[in-house]
Amino acid sequence: MLDKLAEVLEVPVEFFRAGNPVPVLPAAGAHFRSLRSTSALERERALSFGELALAMFAAAELHVELPSMALPELEIPTDWAEDMDRAGIETLARQAREALDLAAGPVPHVVRLLEAHGVAVVRLEDTSDKVDAFCHQQGYRPLVLLSSGKQDKARSRFDAAHELGGWC
Repeated sequence: MLDKLAEVLEVPVEFFRAGNPVPVLPAAGAHFRSLRSTSALERERALSFGELALAMFAAAELHVELPSMALPELEIPTDWAEDMDRAGIETLARQAREALDLAAGPVPHVVRLLEAHGVAVVRLEDTSDKVDAFCHQQGYRPLVLLSSGKQDKARSRFDAAHELGGWC
């Protein structure tokens, strides 16, 4: 059974054997948008999915060279939520676009942009409608999990852009 599973998932059989610990994604490191409307069980389920996704990325990296993490670090004032005006937001957006080598106008594909800059992006299947998306930093590779439950491409694009904004 393990041979068949490894073949279908294209991972070595050793991935499933004891001794390959799956790093825990602590809830404190996840950035859920609304903690009040999302139950602890829903958050834990999404985090467990993220743990497995990162383990799969780690297994894939044994055989494939994935893009290295290259997201810009912008200097954001600590009190930005209260004092940031439109000009300040536009300045940060311009700095992010320059650092990501983006032209003016709409971003052609936000998920591809994330992936090209070393972010692991996966879709949360069969999760609560209350978990839209979240990001997590575990080790050197950021993880963005996007819900597929809403079936709305514009919303999914916004979710990916929102998570990108969380890293820049």
